[in-house]
Amino acid sequence: MSGEDYMAALRNKILAEVGTTKGESKGGDAGKDARQGSQVGGSNGGGNSSSNWGRSNSTSSSSSRFNDTRRGNYGGENRKQDSRRGPVPTGPSSGRQSRFQWNSGGNNNNNTSSGSSNGSRFQPNRRPEKKPVHSRNNNGQDGSSVPPWSRPSGDMNANGNVNSSNNNRSRFDRSRGRTFHRQSPSPDQAFADANRRRNASNRVTAVHSEESVFANVTDVRFNKMVIISPMTPGFSEHVVVGSTIKKFVESLDYDVGATENKVENVSVEKNRIIIEFNKVSLVPIVLACQKHLETILSSQFIWQRPSSYIVDTSNKDPILSENVHALMKLEPECEDESSTRQWLIDEKIEYTWIHFLKLKSGSNGDGNGNDAGNWVKALLYLPKSEDQVKLPMTIRPNHGTRRQDFKQITFENFATIAKSYEKKPSKVVCILNCVDPMDLKNENFVTEIKEAMMYGTPIQKCGEVESVQVPLPNPDFRNDIKHIHSSIGKVFIKFKDLVSAERAMILLPGTQFCQRTILCTYYSEVDYDMGIL
Repeated sequence: MSGEDYMAALRNKILAEVGTTKGESKGGDAGKDARQGSQVGGSNGGGNSSSNWGRSNSTSSSSSRFNDTRRGNYGGENRKQDSRRGPVPTGPSSGRQSRFQWNSGGNNNNNTSSGSSNGSRFQPNRRPEKKPVHSRNNNGQDGSSVPPWSRPSGDMNANGNVNSSNNNRSRFDRSRGRTFHRQSPSPDQAFADANRRRNASNRVTAVHSEESVFANVTDVRFNKMVIISPMTPGFSEHVVVGSTIKKFVESLDYDVGATENKVENVSVEKNRIIIEFNKVSLVPIVLACQKHLETILSSQFIWQRPSSYIVDTSNKDPILSENVHALMKLEPECEDESSTRQWLIDEKIEYTWIHFLKLKSGSNGDGNGNDAGNWVKALLYLPKSEDQVKLPMTIRPNHGTRRQDFKQITFENFATIAKSYEKKPSKVVCILNCVDPMDLKNENFVTEIKEAMMYGTPIQKCGEVESVQVPLPNPDFRNDIKHIHSSIGKVFIKFKDLVSAERAMILLPGTQFCQRTILCTYYSEVDYDMGIL
């Protein structure tokens, strides 16, 4: 068989095969003609190709490459399974391209013959791809009685998309991603977008050391707080109290580590001044100096820690020990350290550690650097025994009802430790993993969350709700490891009775809210009423 005969047979076969695909996609009579041409071309090709391999014409037709069962029947009828080409495609078309879908950004059709279209490519057929849905994109009501934890928000149109015009960030639009741009319907474009976002995140992702992770996990924000409640009715000098304590902390002659003594935040909640420091050790010092500060402010206050304060039993620093005592006021004869030590001996006070509180040189305002006016008549000490006599004006600033060995906390056993500790039942339930903290910058979204937590069907099954509080982020808030200790992203629900809260702790954990599996825990009712969230 000559080369021209072989090429002619091969060309007839290819044309017949393409004609079959065209005819079946159009569903006309041309498909039948193409199939007939394919059968004729196949038999002719088999007869002409026998001499190419040095075989007789009588035996070559039966062993033709077109009758090879390993390659399947290219005539399109009773085609056998070919493991090299995948399973036989289902549908009206049996062409080789029917396992693929056209993905040129326009309407999808079966015109597979134009394989040289500009910029077009084929993608494997798969199940209809769902539009990207994120947990933050489908919360709210759609006009029905179903709460937002079972379905996306907004009105469904004919195409199954969610229409919501009450959100500027289009959080409820299922066709928008977390980067707030409409994604291309093309699967390969979506894959490229995902790779681009992944590569971009890899460039800025930092691997934190074990020490930094441990410091953030064990950094309890409530351990650095002091709550000051005025005892004077109609007190209005909250700003003066905050600024006075800030200056006092900065002038303390007490430095631990490279960071300076600072007041991180001062807020006023329900006529109470809540002060947050940058060091845990500043709290017992301020509580020990409360009488000194009341003298400066000419007012009396109630000084206390939050109920959520946790005692670190593994800390070896004496100033953070739960057994440390604070003597808030000394006698007039205690003018310096030596006289104070002698006075303690006379009062039969024995100690293993003592710390005298004083200000930095020149901080008394006289400008001459004299330490005489910098002496604060207060001190901290560790008693040698618990049975010895306590002097008047003595408190235990680090005493608490909740204790935890922070050094036992690791990333692996963090969940186990969290489950092992059972809080005291309270009428306040804290909902975790309910919302994205960044979504709380949208006022409309916050309103929908509060309404869902007040009147949602799962909540109403638990009992009647008294109030709902959602901590809001600052404009510069970022959802990173530096803000892991904040309460942004939590929702606090206060029920009218304890039975309803206990029922909520049974029914709510594990349920879905905005496609998130929520967690629940009790929260201190005292802290909730004081606005400490």
